[in-house]
Amino acid sequence: MKYIILLLVLCLCGCTYVVPNDTEFLTVIDTLDTPALICDYMTDNFVYEAHLWDNLTPIELFYYKKGDCNDFSTFGQFAANFNGINAYEVIISYSNTWVKHALCVYEDYTYSDTIIYIPTIFSSIYDIVEYESKFIFQVYGYLWKSYKVYDIDNNLIEMGEK
Repeated sequence: MKYIILLLVLCLCGCTYVVPNDTEFLTVIDTLDTPALICDYMTDNFVYEAHLWDNLTPIELFYYKKGDCNDFSTFGQFAANFNGINAYEVIISYSNTWVKHALCVYEDYTYSDTIIYIPTIFSSIYDIVEYESKFIFQVYGYLWKSYKVYDIDNNLIEMGEK
């Protein structure tokens, strides 16, 4: 029944993701009912592989098992929202590269970066971007300049700048 109701809600709201009629996928997604469980699942089952020109859907990542930050944030957002947890995809832009970075931010202001869950509770998405960008700068030398936040329907709900 949960699947039918979610499918109706997603269809009525124009969501960009269609819940597939795949019992194996839905059974797993149904068990991922906390951000920590979502990230534990991704850590145990997925590996990083850059996909610069295409984005995998949650079910494609589920079967392919390889993805990048955007694929992981999309999967995390889908699994969270499927289980009644509001989650958002945050896309960070940098001033000294064309590369962007994606995070999944959960309703309690914790977040996941690729497959790693960051359980620290922040006070805002801006604070999350600032915290995450310190690590990105140390590793890659990228300086963040702006971010955009999208809901599960791919609506832009927030923008911020440094």
